[in-house]
Amino acid sequence: MTTTIALPPSLLRLPAIAAEVRPATVRPVSARPQGVAFEVAVAATAPAVDPSALDDGATVETQVGAGDVLENGDRSVAVHDLQRRLNRLGYGAAIDGQFGQSTTTAVQRFQGDHGVARTGRVGPTTLLALRVAEARRPDIAIAPLFPSVGPGRHLSEGARGLEVQTLQRLLTMVGHPTNADGSFGLITRAALVDFQRAARIAPTGQLGPTTLQALNARVDALGVDVVVQLDLPAGYGSLEKLAGELVTLDGRFATTTSSGRSALAIALAIGGTEVFGQGATGIDFFTRRGGTGNNMLGFAQFNLAYHAAETSSPQRYAAYLADILTGVEVMPNSDPAANHASALSAAIADGRVRDGAGLRAFLDARGFGGSNWQGIDDGWGRTPGLGDALVRFLQSSAPTVTPVVA
Repeated sequence: MTTTIALPPSLLRLPAIAAEVRPATVRPVSARPQGVAFEVAVAATAPAVDPSALDDGATVETQVGAGDVLENGDRSVAVHDLQRRLNRLGYGAAIDGQFGQSTTTAVQRFQGDHGVARTGRVGPTTLLALRVAEARRPDIAIAPLFPSVGPGRHLSEGARGLEVQTLQRLLTMVGHPTNADGSFGLITRAALVDFQRAARIAPTGQLGPTTLQALNARVDALGVDVVVQLDLPAGYGSLEKLAGELVTLDGRFATTTSSGRSALAIALAIGGTEVFGQGATGIDFFTRRGGTGNNMLGFAQFNLAYHAAETSSPQRYAAYLADILTGVEVMPNSDPAANHASALSAAIADGRVRDGAGLRAFLDARGFGGSNWQGIDDGWGRTPGLGDALVRFLQSSAPTVTPVVA
């Protein structure tokens, strides 16, 4: 996790300003600054942007800093960067590199919450507000466990389900015990109020963004890990820990959605067959090196010669793999991008994948193995029962997410 950065009060709320508009001067292609994605207006049905086909270094800063504005109709790596950052702050937008209505709405919500005119465009003032919001809020590792919580959205008395049960387990672990029955009743509310008072925040009895951040800080201080209980065969405990790491690093691995569970299952199939097979207990999921020239990194064995930037931290590593599995990025060997997670969810739902053999055939057909993940080709032989267990996981409802002391 990152450390919260203290900022002067003058930066904590920005005055509303007039609409941010794109300068009238159009830069010719030859004058385009190095590293800035050239924007092209496209139809709403255009395919998702392949970031590798555009300028590698493009971000919101490089584009807006060059005097431009990001707005509806743009299609670029800078838009892709904006969408990722909005999602991490709780403002959901499709991560496809296209500035459409979903992104416009997310930008307007962000602007409204941060005192900026709700233009739906991203210029210097909105960029400053974005950077201030990122500096004020650390990477909240447990946030993806609570998709119902965000700006203006709370988990409160009367709620039921996995999110409530996860909250109850976390409250108990940080010293405010309550029943872990998945029902947000008076006992859970009382425990949450006690935690809020101890954390010196408003005792609302609701789990909102402020309380979630305080709870995360306490979990981090205690060294609590998250484990997803998957009922894997003996010897695969490390993969349950890896699952916990992934669900807390990127919401696209969330166990509360079928697509998230499918992305998680594919990631664990890669990890189990590449490195962390039966009996492997390592905790260095994102830093372990091996392979030819000791150049293959982490549980997915990304080649550092090509993917060093995308795998430079656990957050980036998880995000890059999630991008591949959801069709935002191409495969490691540049095979075409596809939403493998959604495809697996559909195959589970209609019975095309019923067991471990079916899962292996699915992954083979979609390019997993070979020059993408070589270890997955022969790894199934040394990981008995893994495929069947992952399919059972996908056929069941959302699993229990359990906090444990590291």
